[in-house]
Order: sequence, then C-alpha cells, then structure tokens
Amino acid sequence: PVGSDLDAEASGAEFIPMGATLRDVYGDDLIVVGFGFNRGSFWAIGFSNKSGNSLGYGLYSVTEPLPNSHDMYLMNANLPRFILDLRLMRNNQELGDWFREPRWLTNFGLGYVVDDPSANARWTVLPEEFDILIYFENTSETIH
Repeated sequence: PVGSDLDAEASGAEFIPMGATLRDVYGDDLIVVGFGFNRGSFWAIGFSNKSGNSLGYGLYSVTEPLPNSHDMYLMNANLPRFILDLRLMRNNQELGDWFREPRWLTNFGLGYVVDDPSANARWTVLPEEFDILIYFENTSETIH
C-alpha cells in the first residue's frame, strides 16, 4: 500500500515509506530522493498530541532539529544547501559506517504534530531509505 503517514496511522497499519513500495516495483531503475532541513516554515494540517485535536490547515514552523538527529548533524556541515549522494555510502566503509547509524530524521507529510517534535520524525538509516538527500538549512512556506 502506498500512501501518507496519515493513511497508515488512520488504518492502524505499519507505515511503509512510498519509496520502499516503489523500490519493490522498479528496483534499481528508481532513484529515491529525500529532503532534510534545519528550520523553517511550511503549510500543514496541525495536530496536538496533548489535546488530541486537529488544529486545522495553517502555517507551522520547526525551530531546531532533534538532538543527535540526522538533521542536527547535517546542519553542522554549515552549508545553506547541498545534495548528498547516499548511494556512494553503501559501499564505502569509511564514510558508510557513520551514515548507516540509525538516527531521528524529521519526516512528515501533510500532517504536523505541534507539541511533540519526535512525532514528526522517524528512526532512519539514511542510505537504506534514500538514494539522494537534498538538504536546506532553512525552508519557507509556499505562497498560495
């Protein structure tokens, strides 16, 4: 099943990333691209874990990455944006070992939990989830 985090949560099913499902279909012909960022604003449907309420569609912000997360380490590169080819890490022992460490990665779709930052992150081994990672230090909302 291909879908969003919200679909998986609503059905009670285990979340399977869309890239994993497509990889099963297309194999090595598929390039899975992920995005990372340090801070910024975006449009989403907000949710509160504390109250259990939907806060509606609106403008939300992330102000800092989770401690010891991939986001935090990528931020420490001190580059405003970059593209990382994770395919190179799969067979490079020296670089690959560090990237194969599981860490939190901020990852959300249309839904964003405002009062629990870890609810918007997944325990991720970067080269297992993505072929390419595009990183932005700051992100900003689109204009409708």
